[in-house]
Amino acid sequence: MPSVQNTPTNNSNSPQLQDILSTFTSLTDSIAINDALLVIDRALQGTNASIIGGQILESIPLSHLFQLLQADHGDDTEYIIDRTCSVLESLLREQPFNSLIQDPLMSGALLQSLNSPSPRIHALGLAQVDKISNEDISVLRSTLESDIFKATVDGIASESISIAERSKQTFLKICGTEERLAAVIDFEGSVHLIQDLTNSRNSVVRMRIIEALTELAGRSHESLDALQKTNLLDSLKDGLTSADILTRFNVIEILSEFGATEAGSEFLDQAGILTQIANVVENEADQDSLGANAIAKLYGKLGASDKVDFISLDMKYQILAQLEKLMVGDDDFEPDELLKTESMASFGLVGGNVQNIEWVSQSHCAQAFIDLLTSLPRDLKVAWYHSLAQILAC
Repeated sequence: MPSVQNTPTNNSNSPQLQDILSTFTSLTDSIAINDALLVIDRALQGTNASIIGGQILESIPLSHLFQLLQADHGDDTEYIIDRTCSVLESLLREQPFNSLIQDPLMSGALLQSLNSPSPRIHALGLAQVDKISNEDISVLRSTLESDIFKATVDGIASESISIAERSKQTFLKICGTEERLAAVIDFEGSVHLIQDLTNSRNSVVRMRIIEALTELAGRSHESLDALQKTNLLDSLKDGLTSADILTRFNVIEILSEFGATEAGSEFLDQAGILTQIANVVENEADQDSLGANAIAKLYGKLGASDKVDFISLDMKYQILAQLEKLMVGDDDFEPDELLKTESMASFGLVGGNVQNIEWVSQSHCAQAFIDLLTSLPRDLKVAWYHSLAQILAC
């Protein structure tokens, strides 16, 4: 798209900038609007940004800029949206969320942004909601009852991956402390919104919110307890018994990250999840290779974490014995090469943790690992030596 040449940097006295500010609201040609936005955006970068920002707001109402986001500019729409968002981000950067929502016009414009199918516009709105995390908790509590919070949570279910992931990050940010998380889940309306996502028919949406909830739960025992009391983690447990193989795989992948935290490993133990997983290894490993690989990876993450008492878990659940089965098989089960590789890698992670090395070295799994070398094809021997190197480096 055409753009102006020799645009000024951030000179507040630039005649070109002053001319643009005096005529901007009357511009109708998309090229002229785009070029003017480029000059304004460049002017907002640098040491005079706050002065220039004040001059811009004296000449151009924020509502006019938001209106540009809703208008159809033909082939230039994408360019104008991008530059308008950039200008608005600069102008709103220092403006608290609480002051934004006090203005009915701005509150409405923010809600429009959060309902926009455009990832760029949606991100502009979410950037404003992010500010709640740095404001008084009373601002969060009042927002929970608003359409703005609903739109933020609903964004996690967006068909646009960009919008969905950005919405999830905002949700995590505004629940960023134990106190703020408690405020969110103490409000019945927000719990219902979250439950709607955990019960979604769309498995991708379910996994996305489960991933967010486990990240919050893994931050502290208090956060874990709060989420368990509202049953928001039930969908995580239910996912392990799903008839859908891919759902089970995704749940175990999430548990791999969650379980590596102190609170997460406690949850795996107390919620009976490690018992469920042990049953899968015992009875279903030959029926679900995808799940078996995910379980091997999970055990590696548990053993590698310095926040997890792996030895206590192994004494209770015989994790190393399970890992041995996944690595070398038994009379009724022969692991494929991918599972052998994943299991050896996990054994290396467990043994490579200084907390576990003595325990692991005395296990039957360690002897099975050593004996395995002679029967491995060349490619898998490389993986075997890599795992051994991790243990020796401990």
